[in-house]
Amino acid sequence: PLQLINVNSSYLYTLPLETFTGVNQSVLIYSAQQSSGLKLPDWLRFNGTTRQLSGRPNATVAGRYELALMATTPVGAQAVANFSLIAEYFPEVLQSIIPPLADINSAFSFTVPSNSFIDRDGDLLTYTAQRQGGSVLPNWLTFNRQSLSFSGVPLETDKGDLPLQIVATDPAGASVTQNMSIQVIHFPTLAHPQPTMTIRAGESFNFSLLPNIFTDSDQVGLSYSTNPLPSWLTFDSQTLSFSGKASSIESTSLTVIATDTRGASKSMSFQLVMRGNVLPIAVEEFLSNQAAKVGQTFSYFLPTPLFIDAHNNTLSYSASQQDGSVLPAWLHFDNESLHFSGTPGHGDTNFYSTRVVGVKVTAESEEGRASTSFNVNVDGMSWGELAVNIGAPLVSVLTTLYAVYEARALWLNYWRKKNYTLLENKNPTVTMGQRFSYNFEKVHNPELIHDIQAVIAYPEGRCCQFFRPRYKRLPGGNALPYWLKYDTHHHVLTGKVPNIDIRDSKKLELVIQAKDEAGIILEQFTLKILKPEKDISDFDIKELKVLSGPPEKEEKYEKDRLKKKNQRKSTEEEKAAIELMPLDELKVQSPTSVTKPLIEIKKLSEKNLSRDDSVHIPVKNNTPPSQKKQLSDLGSQSITSMGSKSPIPERAAEGDSKKEKGIASYFRGCW
Repeated sequence: PLQLINVNSSYLYTLPLETFTGVNQSVLIYSAQQSSGLKLPDWLRFNGTTRQLSGRPNATVAGRYELALMATTPVGAQAVANFSLIAEYFPEVLQSIIPPLADINSAFSFTVPSNSFIDRDGDLLTYTAQRQGGSVLPNWLTFNRQSLSFSGVPLETDKGDLPLQIVATDPAGASVTQNMSIQVIHFPTLAHPQPTMTIRAGESFNFSLLPNIFTDSDQVGLSYSTNPLPSWLTFDSQTLSFSGKASSIESTSLTVIATDTRGASKSMSFQLVMRGNVLPIAVEEFLSNQAAKVGQTFSYFLPTPLFIDAHNNTLSYSASQQDGSVLPAWLHFDNESLHFSGTPGHGDTNFYSTRVVGVKVTAESEEGRASTSFNVNVDGMSWGELAVNIGAPLVSVLTTLYAVYEARALWLNYWRKKNYTLLENKNPTVTMGQRFSYNFEKVHNPELIHDIQAVIAYPEGRCCQFFRPRYKRLPGGNALPYWLKYDTHHHVLTGKVPNIDIRDSKKLELVIQAKDEAGIILEQFTLKILKPEKDISDFDIKELKVLSGPPEKEEKYEKDRLKKKNQRKSTEEEKAAIELMPLDELKVQSPTSVTKPLIEIKKLSEKNLSRDDSVHIPVKNNTPPSQKKQLSDLGSQSITSMGSKSPIPERAAEGDSKKEKGIASYFRGCW
């Protein structure tokens, strides 16, 4: 028989005993040579005892050899068996075949790669395919030996792995086998085709593929990729979105590929169309502002033509607020008739002011968009104003009732038994910078009332007072000033008035009121604050000017002032007074005849003297000031500040101005 030896592979062949018959095999002598009578080649040896032919040919001795095996009997009888031996390269597997995937109910086609096998002798190989184990292929699958391709349509019943083997054979009959398999599965499917997308050249864009555009019935994970993209276009495989900025107007075709974890894939292609970006133009960049009234129907038609398009593209219209948000709920826009309409309500305007609604109208074509804007001024009564208009009369009524309720104290106090002592003077005074103390004593067997409290009043308006519990406040009261204290145990009102600005009239007088536990006003009196008197000699006064006096004296004073000032002789004390003011003019000026401040200090040095200061002018026969009145006692009542009152200017002159020159020595006025 023909023997095949693979180059560079060991060869061993044992001659079967039944090769020669008719004699006793044990007495036969075996030998081998080439059929031509030449001895065997050097790489080939024959063992007559074991009948084995062996060797290892290399590429240099590859070829076909015709051999003769001879059997000789002891008497010289001989028989010859001829056979051929070929030393060559056997076919080899060069590359393993990657298992192909077959989609159920879809046409399957797979070609075995040409580099799967190789024959180093250059022999033409032939191929066969079968199931592993040698059985034939399934009915749905066929194999083309010429093109080395499989084809067929697998069914649902064929799902799974199909193990196969391919045999490559050379002309001499040497062969090699390679195993492979076909995976029959469900491929991803395209659920929704992607429509053509249009973008504008030179304009940034971003769009996403349709959601769930691919599905996989085997429920395995999908990954996404695309065909090579232009440099200005990017694809996000996580969000399935394209973005970029086209630099030209060339359309392009895009392919998106969905691949599952097994390698099965499905592709989808769509067109990306570029258009030139020729924008519509607004005829009027800013429209005239419009006015709307709360509770009244608003209507406004946009003027036409509002936009023009150079390419005569169809324009679509939309409206929003100028910040991009949607229009207010009351305002509607018809994009066909370009009509705004609606009725604003009380909540669509501002409290006591007009609400401005900025409206932006946008026209869009296939190539671009443009906008124009205007304002709608919504005027009318807001909910807050409506509440005030309704609530104000109600509050006024309640306030009036409250005032009546408060005024009951006047009537009750008139009939109430007095269990406190009034001040001797209802207008006591205290001097700024001087400490004072007033005692308040209860009468015998008084009714049970609360002690006086230092801070109990609240300075809110009547509306707020109306809703505050009565026991916590005094009507219209303020807190006592920090310099005024009341000792609730000893019933003593003490304090020291600080040097406050006398021109601030709110700090000149304090109204103190008392109340019992029911909160009824019992009495009130005024605590008046006076500025301390100042000696005119404490100041270096350069000039005094008489502002007003008796009419018959004013002209004479103006003419004789300098003359009298230079002629008068007196003591040093009198001289100081003369330099300040002529005494013969001063003596006829009394508090009852003068209604304005008499003098004004024009020039001062070293120390300041206010127009509101009380000034003591020292001259001869000086009469001391009158004695101040003392406060009497007040029973144990609650005290609080009632606010401020403007001071009453007070002027006094002591002495006999008619009998003696310079008698008007004490003058107090508002300077």
